[in-house]
Amino acid sequence: MMTECEMYSQHRRSWVRVTARELDTVPHKFWPAGLRCGECHGEVNVHHHENGSRLHHFEHRHRNLGCSQVKGFDGVRRQHPRPLELAPS
Repeated sequence: MMTECEMYSQHRRSWVRVTARELDTVPHKFWPAGLRCGECHGEVNVHHHENGSRLHHFEHRHRNLGCSQVKGFDGVRRQHPRPLELAPS
């Protein structure tokens, strides 16, 4: 289960690592447009606890078997076929 990801910081003009717990303290309207996996740079979605109250973890939007953060990892690390490299617009 992925509990960290990267978000683009307009202030720093770079990608910064953020945990689910840290992002949970930020009001939803201030969340960045795109979040990515810190390992393969694939886009990730936010998943909440079953009761919907708190942020729980991140999951790849499009599965990449070349990422060790994915269930079913094939053992060979490689970048996501559709990496989120540039700042979201």
